[in-house]
Amino acid sequence: MKVVILNARFQGGGAAIAARRLWEAHRQQGLEAELITLDGPLSEGSTPLETNWVDRKKGFARFALDRILFFTQAASKELRFAWSSGRWGLDLASHPLVRKADLIHLHWVNDGFLSIEGLQALARLNKPIVWTFHDMWPFTGGCHYSGDCEGFMKNCGHCPMLKSPSTTDVSAQQRKAKRMLFATGNWAGVGCSEWITREAAKSSLWSHKPLQAIPNPIQTDFFKPGNKELLRKKYGVPNGQKVLLFTAMSLHDQRKGFDLLEKALHELARIKPEFQPLLLIAGKSSQELGSRLPFKAHLVGPLPADKMPEVYALADAMVLPSRQDNLPNTIMEAMSCGLPVAAFKIGGIPEMVIPGQTGELAIPFDSLLLAHAIDQVLTHSRQYESSAWQWVLDHYSYPRISDRYKTVYHQLLAKTV
Repeated sequence: MKVVILNARFQGGGAAIAARRLWEAHRQQGLEAELITLDGPLSEGSTPLETNWVDRKKGFARFALDRILFFTQAASKELRFAWSSGRWGLDLASHPLVRKADLIHLHWVNDGFLSIEGLQALARLNKPIVWTFHDMWPFTGGCHYSGDCEGFMKNCGHCPMLKSPSTTDVSAQQRKAKRMLFATGNWAGVGCSEWITREAAKSSLWSHKPLQAIPNPIQTDFFKPGNKELLRKKYGVPNGQKVLLFTAMSLHDQRKGFDLLEKALHELARIKPEFQPLLLIAGKSSQELGSRLPFKAHLVGPLPADKMPEVYALADAMVLPSRQDNLPNTIMEAMSCGLPVAAFKIGGIPEMVIPGQTGELAIPFDSLLLAHAIDQVLTHSRQYESSAWQWVLDHYSYPRISDRYKTVYHQLLAKTV
């Protein structure tokens, strides 16, 4: 069986990490899997499409056109990157690796990688297509996360993300184009979490198609508990100091909830003034953010993947105050390094954070309850360590996830014959 995995990026963002890990897992398990992305290295099984200056400029132009279209219609600046038009992308239906494949596996296709028209060209090949949902875009009229809006369940239109919503707005137009897309082809959807799989099942676009939940895989021999004492000596952190980690691609992304974390930390300082944890913050941010916090904060900025296991391992616990999320790779990575997690009970997070076992959950979006959850995981971090690591080994290892996907592939291929 030959599988081609399509994802916009080789690195950068949760979907890129998940798609690359699945590709690695498949190849380790002996499956003939190819990965096609825009960027990344040219190596055995991995094919980047932007190999020169001209290709990169064209790729940026497609990305910019997609963004500009929505920028002029967005209800606010904060929403500009919360929506994708699916208007511009490449035609990969004629790519030799796609032609040779028995099955096509889609991940994140936005930002000028594949348009809806390009997806229709793939569907016309009559090959089975698996689409892993890293967000809600595959079954909405354009938004990546719908928030409180339930339009995707029936018909989009009157989109709350638009400054001039109407019955025939761009969300309704895109939903209609996707309905035509899914009218042909042999499709199966996979949610990275039970939560997003349930949301897809509610949607008018996917409710009658095969759906199941399979979590992302993680390389457990790379993300693993380290020698905390030696790591703290290396990074100049006192051994007795409690360290709380927060990481996100961008701390300015409202969905990631840094403002909620700020409130929770002020609540923690109020209810437990003697507690003085060190905050380790990784991701795109500004020094101004750290100055607003009641505890000493060390902002390390964006870090390369090879540095993250050490950063996880030297901390005592991680906090993730997201407003909406699927199955965050950061939680999986933290737990694989033995860290308990404090988070709100939203999205796919309760499938990973098991109270009293792998971390603690708070009712959304109660900052005082999140403060108590942070206190709990920091104070009793050693009690959670082994169970958090074991949970990852039991549920997210490369062989386990690869085998679950291979079952989906075989079921689709059997329908095609």
